[in-house]
Amino acid sequence: MTEISRGRRWTRAELIMVFNVYCRTPFGKLHKSNRSIIDIAQQLERTPDAVAMKLVNFASLDPVQQARGIKGLANVSRMDREVWSEFSRDWERAVFESQEALQNLTVSSNHSTVEAVAATPPYETEGVAVTRVRLVQGFFREAVLASYDYRCAICRLDFPELLNAGHIVPWNKDPKRRADPANGIAMCTLHDRAFDRGLFTIDNSHCVVLSKRIKRTSDSLLHRVGFLQIDGQPVANPSRFQPDPEALQFHREFIFVR
Repeated sequence: MTEISRGRRWTRAELIMVFNVYCRTPFGKLHKSNRSIIDIAQQLERTPDAVAMKLVNFASLDPVQQARGIKGLANVSRMDREVWSEFSRDWERAVFESQEALQNLTVSSNHSTVEAVAATPPYETEGVAVTRVRLVQGFFREAVLASYDYRCAICRLDFPELLNAGHIVPWNKDPKRRADPANGIAMCTLHDRAFDRGLFTIDNSHCVVLSKRIKRTSDSLLHRVGFLQIDGQPVANPSRFQPDPEALQFHREFIFVR
């Protein structure tokens, strides 16, 4: 760790990468002992303490944490707030830029290198478009699953191999929502497929509402346990990125099969 890291101002390029890490890290692991936080601190030539403090600052700007009374440090900066707002205004663009920067980030004592890897090309070729989709999808999955602590919000299944980050408003319906974690809910593969097909939805109280198509008696144990017993049950609350009410309203109006 070089002396230049002490007291050096944070740049936007660094902050968008740290915010990306904030989104993809379970809330209980936002601390200096987390290996991923140690790794990015080394790459940015920062201390793990400094990165962890930035993560806490971002948490203090999160509406979910504010509702829970979580307070950040006194030195939340104007740029911290600007980065949060920048992601909120255009998740796909900001996610792509930060994902690409993290992917290309290498350990260097030259601070200008960090600025360089965070620059997004002014044009988009077919190859860049494919890379964009891959990076955005990867971020979305990690951010949504981390927000739900790697558990299905419907049945609480906690096998990551069986979990999906389901879009509330489908991927092809609204490009601006593709990377927004508030447009996602962690669900097991069964409930994710059923939600996509409109076989159940989520009401304003965040409770499950079954479609008449699946709300019927059945000899199938999976049907009874997986669907009939969840009707009216509350959906798990995420540690951040509460489902967007407008997205849920869209699902109820245009996806849900009544």
